[in-house]
Amino acid sequence: MVDKNLAHDRGGEIKEVRLVLPVRDGSIDESNIGFVNQGSALQSVARALAAVGANIDSIRRVADYPVTGLELLVSPDPADEHVYPHGTLRSKLVEVAASVGVDVAVERAGLMRRSKRLIVFDVDSTLIQGEVIEMLAARAGAAAEAEVRAVTEEAMRGELDFTESLRRRVAVLAGLPASVLDEVAGQLELTPGARTTIRTLKRLGFRCGVVSGGFTAVVRRLVDELGLDFCAANDLEVVDGRLTGRVLGEVVDRAGKADALRRFADEFGIPMEQSVAVGDGANDIDMLSAAGLGVAFNAKPALREVADTALSHPYLDVVLFVLGITRDEVEVADAAEVALEASGEDYNVYVPILNALGALGKEEVRKNIQLRAVAAFENHLKQVPEDARARILVAGYYAELDRVEDAMRETTMAMTLRANEASILYNAACVFCLLKKKQEAIDALRKAYDAGFKDPNWARRDPDMTLLHGDPEFERMYPASETTN
Repeated sequence: MVDKNLAHDRGGEIKEVRLVLPVRDGSIDESNIGFVNQGSALQSVARALAAVGANIDSIRRVADYPVTGLELLVSPDPADEHVYPHGTLRSKLVEVAASVGVDVAVERAGLMRRSKRLIVFDVDSTLIQGEVIEMLAARAGAAAEAEVRAVTEEAMRGELDFTESLRRRVAVLAGLPASVLDEVAGQLELTPGARTTIRTLKRLGFRCGVVSGGFTAVVRRLVDELGLDFCAANDLEVVDGRLTGRVLGEVVDRAGKADALRRFADEFGIPMEQSVAVGDGANDIDMLSAAGLGVAFNAKPALREVADTALSHPYLDVVLFVLGITRDEVEVADAAEVALEASGEDYNVYVPILNALGALGKEEVRKNIQLRAVAAFENHLKQVPEDARARILVAGYYAELDRVEDAMRETTMAMTLRANEASILYNAACVFCLLKKKQEAIDALRKAYDAGFKDPNWARRDPDMTLLHGDPEFERMYPASETTN
């Protein structure tokens, strides 16, 4: 069996393997685990898994553009008695992935995979295209730009201490007007998929930020534009409106990046194992190693060797697929966002959106929007406190969010306002079922029945009513014999 720390163990730990493949002509045929024009890649991965005692239990498509993304649920082969060295599965998959031109990520299956709550990005050549220091040096002349580029390459390959390389590069900027910082900040180009990635993760409740060996005066523009939660970078000294060529304070270097990640995780009360770090250079090694999941993005060899997963495609939203967030979920969330923005403060628009997300099984996206729905309902009820329908709807959302007291209060008020309205009483029974309050649910349902809600097909097929199945009073009111197919 493969070592449990990186793959699975004799106890049956299940792993998820995510593959990212370039989009080419042809389509995936998941029924026979093959590709048209991509078959050899997945077949090579399948052979590698089998060679280290792993079975593929299922395959799920998580994206079809800008790359093809597949998620493989992998479990131990009980017939394989061999004990493999620590790290065998990951190293074997990395080797095969490199040979066939795909990216691979391996994580334990289960809730912890989706428990990540904080993500930090490097800036240069990760969140944005290019290197800020080179853009600044270009304003000092061609010779300065060439010198900075050469030093940057040495540092990114790990051949030069980052702090020393930073000081050498910054010295080249001496004498430039401080206005160049704003000029460069205004010319930054985000990496394709960056905006989608940040927007999606923030909807899911992630704390998102940047930790950069670059400069605060430039990075701060990104923080404001993307609505990031935190930032750590270096400060350039300015005297009489010009750069002095010196850095103020402690340098955010390789160790400083890891320290910043720990500091931000502590500030937000998030365990390090629930953090993600994304970077591309040798100065990101400590940060990625400290994070719960380290992602090397189009990275130098020194970083790829230590990262949990390495991505070689030029789209930052591939990070979402590594986190198990599907393209479908991203698009559903985008559509919901457009509808919500168009609706303004109208609380009614949330109901069909939340119902649709529930039907699609998009629970994480749904929960995030549900929090916004609750706020909209609360605001509405301050203005129209007699709206029983709004009260019973928000009671249901409270129940799903485990806000028991709020759910009970709103349900009771709705029943008081519309004591003889069958639909309000029936929905009250549903809320009580969600709260596992069986007797209250039966009492409310009896009132709904007396008020005219007597459809056994609806009551028996409503998943919210499952708690009451078999109860004598429920069976009397809605007998199975009276249902139709």
